[in-house]
Amino acid sequence: MIVGIGPVGIGVEEYRARVNRIQAEMSLRGFDAFILFADVARVSNVRYVVDFTSINGYTDIAMATVLLPATGEPTIYVSFMNLLWAEEVSWFSARPFSDLPAGLIGMRTKVGNKGKVGVAGLSFMPVPMYELIKGAFALSEIELVPAEPVLSRIKALKSSTEIEMLRKAGELTVVGLDAIKRAVTAEGLKTERDVATYTASEMFRKGDGPSFDIQIQSGIHSSYNNIRSTEKTIRPGDSILIEMGANYRGYRTDIARGATYGKVEPRQIEIIQVAAEAETAGAVAAKPGITADELNRVIEKVLVDRGYAEYSSEARGYGTGHGIGTDVEEEEPWIKPGSDLVLEEGMVMALKASIFVPGLAGVRMEDNVLVTPNGAETLTPYPKVLTW
Repeated sequence: MIVGIGPVGIGVEEYRARVNRIQAEMSLRGFDAFILFADVARVSNVRYVVDFTSINGYTDIAMATVLLPATGEPTIYVSFMNLLWAEEVSWFSARPFSDLPAGLIGMRTKVGNKGKVGVAGLSFMPVPMYELIKGAFALSEIELVPAEPVLSRIKALKSSTEIEMLRKAGELTVVGLDAIKRAVTAEGLKTERDVATYTASEMFRKGDGPSFDIQIQSGIHSSYNNIRSTEKTIRPGDSILIEMGANYRGYRTDIARGATYGKVEPRQIEIIQVAAEAETAGAVAAKPGITADELNRVIEKVLVDRGYAEYSSEARGYGTGHGIGTDVEEEEPWIKPGSDLVLEEGMVMALKASIFVPGLAGVRMEDNVLVTPNGAETLTPYPKVLTW
């Protein structure tokens, strides 16, 4: 079955509404302007206001920057090599990076000598970009501050169109998981890399492909927290940790499952069952009004009560979920200890629970969950305990 076509993309009117919402929050919080930076791996700061994504590379082709004034339309700055594409997809002015210094000076002139400018992407932008921005506002009393506290909570509330795209990505996730089972049990594929390659091919054949490199971790590799698929042969008796996601029109899922292949020790299945129990408890508890801290404690508690605190980073306070949308990991809602973020209808997050027992096996259980008026809806429905 080919995943349905569904919506082609976000319409201009929705993008305009998003910008208006950001500008309204800027006004409430005393911001004179925003600078939105994105790279090829973390696109959402820019993709939220315009349908542009950078290209893989080491040079400026991998970056994009949007200057957003408190009133009026934004301007996007991209590599000269990406300019024609940006002009085609942007609903506002697109300029080459060579014009960015003048754009920043123009922003400073409009703000005046004193004010507040928010910058999204400070934690990952290249030093030359940071120095360019910093230099444009030097010798003034304009304060440069992170924009994420405002922008991330706006991005966290998904529109009906975004939710539909994430549902379609969830359908493609099922295609991928089915392909992994088929590859291991019926296609005669032997190595982790073979299984990952076959799965990616199936996902491209039936949709927009995976949202990141598919990780197939078998046997001892399943007890590693993260590892790329290798030439290791998958053998009967192995546990298999699956980390993958699907891409649909730029919206992404991020899921994980544990499987066993052939006859295994009972505890290899037990850790999958416990991780599934913990993640399911979180999905059941998720609803409008609960804080991220309270939801985190629900998942933590199952892992601790079942005796796996020693073997789970989530049980030890790492956090049990993150936002998801055009980025595989978005800033909010981040489900972690101490977070006072209150979940609202329309938020989408990846909830997870992991257990890694050295010398035995490991598992991560992860699903994407939409907060609804009465609770939560799992956008990536698939059996959790897989015994092949």
